[in-house]
Amino acid sequence: MHRAANVLPLLPLAAAPAAAQQTPAAAPDALAAATRRVLVVQNLAPHARRQPVACVVPFAEGVATGAPALTVEDRPTVWQPFGARWPDGSWRQALCLFRVDIGPLSEQRVTLLASRSEPEPQRTETVSVAVGISM
Repeated sequence: MHRAANVLPLLPLAAAPAAAQQTPAAAPDALAAATRRVLVVQNLAPHARRQPVACVVPFAEGVATGAPALTVEDRPTVWQPFGARWPDGSWRQALCLFRVDIGPLSEQRVTLLASRSEPEPQRTETVSVAVGISM
């Protein structure tokens, strides 16, 4: 059984824009620090697994009015809000859904990052074929 131990306090993402207005050199580090959280996923089974994980992530009022720009280590991440909303209509909490590959009887720490998960573009190749009769 997978168990995701949620070690997230309310995400202080509302403070992230203020951190980004600091000096340009410190801005990326401050923004990353303000939006980074660690999730702990445990596999209590005696065999390796590749499975989806669902973790509840709480949000401060006014922070998440739609799908947040957060991913789990740039893996495809899906957000599903549930339950009551804040008085301003923003999400109080949402399920964070992603997939992990984890060894038997082990623990894996993954980081919730401030970035949007976009599906990788599919690679396409164009092949030209000349059809005809040669003599």
